[in-house]
Amino acid sequence: MCVQVVYLDWAKSQKKKITDKYIKDLEYRAATEKGYAFNLRSGNHFLILAQDTQTNDMYIVIHSSANGHKDSSIGLYPSENNWYKDEIRFHEDKQTGRYMRWIKGETASRFIDKAHQLEKYNALIHHWLAEELAKTLKSFIDVDGTETKHHYYMPTESSIAIGTYVERPKTIVPIFSNRDKNIVLFKISSDNYKITIRGEDHCIVPHGWGQECALDSISVQCEDNKPKTLRINGHEIPITPDARIKDDEIGKKVRDFESFTAFQKKGAKVLHGEIVCELKPIYAYHKKDS
Repeated sequence: MCVQVVYLDWAKSQKKKITDKYIKDLEYRAATEKGYAFNLRSGNHFLILAQDTQTNDMYIVIHSSANGHKDSSIGLYPSENNWYKDEIRFHEDKQTGRYMRWIKGETASRFIDKAHQLEKYNALIHHWLAEELAKTLKSFIDVDGTETKHHYYMPTESSIAIGTYVERPKTIVPIFSNRDKNIVLFKISSDNYKITIRGEDHCIVPHGWGQECALDSISVQCEDNKPKTLRINGHEIPITPDARIKDDEIGKKVRDFESFTAFQKKGAKVLHGEIVCELKPIYAYHKKDS
């Protein structure tokens, strides 16, 4: 899962050329001409055109992942027909009821290689999409000069980042908020929690405001030494790759704040840096409310 932010050199009137139909047609072209599968309307993914609230400069912001590598048998997602499903080991702590699953040996090495290849592939398809949008908007930009920021990937062969950026101090990353609210370009301070990767300090910074839920009770039921059912707030959910917990079952919702400043204040102990600029969405292509 990753995000790309691209500065545009264009006239404001050009935004009229971007419509939902145009993006759908672009997704179709990507699939038929390149074999790229986007999931811009899945979960919290999106494509937006945004405007700097101070300078009025325009940006493309893309947040998605390589959809074709999720549920397929050759992907990394733990689906029922995945290539490594028969190699998954399981251990349950009898005292706490918690469990852990893992893979090892050649299977683990292959998984790591695929994960790093997927980082490059995600950057490739995001660059392609940004370039096609720029052509339509008659904006002359150097897409190759931009960076794709990952927040669900393997920074090293022995670590996994989920929902966080792992970047060097002074790196600028986009931090998301609630739907239709501003996105902030944030310069990471060296005061953040750090880990050492290949001898260099890296900071861990959230990619968004996150979600909140109300948990009254949670437990796992196992059969034949394997987890079968998740019992949460009185609801039973089968533990399968395609099972989803409904929002109303746990009161799940996007955390909301009046502003990014309020969000940063709430997380003052773990989030340090400065706002470079705020981007206000002027067009958004994402999952629609039902």
